[in-house]
Amino acid sequence: MSEIEPNSLAFDIDGVVADTMSLFLEIARDRFRITGIEKEQITTYMLEDCLDLPQAVIEAVIDELLEMNHWAPLKPMPGAVKTLSMLNGLGAPLTFVTARPDSAAIREWLCETIPVAPENIRVVATGSFQWGVRGEMRSSAGRRHPLAARWLP
Repeated sequence: MSEIEPNSLAFDIDGVVADTMSLFLEIARDRFRITGIEKEQITTYMLEDCLDLPQAVIEAVIDELLEMNHWAPLKPMPGAVKTLSMLNGLGAPLTFVTARPDSAAIREWLCETIPVAPENIRVVATGSFQWGVRGEMRSSAGRRHPLAARWLP
């Protein structure tokens, strides 16, 4: 088995590098006074399938989250900054993939959060957010995942 080259890696942002679900709950509490929902209740990307919230509320919270203009900060997932800094220290640029239609705000957050030179951070925006669209997710080996996808390439 051959080793994986660090410069051939790409990382998803939401839920892998950035703790977006904690921020989702923070915005829901602050803006809509929604309490009693725990992060562990979020079991699918189709939030309306796992949270008993009106669709309009879910959409409003996600829109605010994606605009990244909320007072509460988006925090990194535990261990993400250390791991990514270590990989960059091996000489690998850091590549991130996001289905957000605009990568500027999340790239700025990455540059502020990960202590590496900005030129070593690359963000590839692969799609756009489409409400109510469900699709199949596939692994790199081509196996189908039963998860519902909100983000389409």
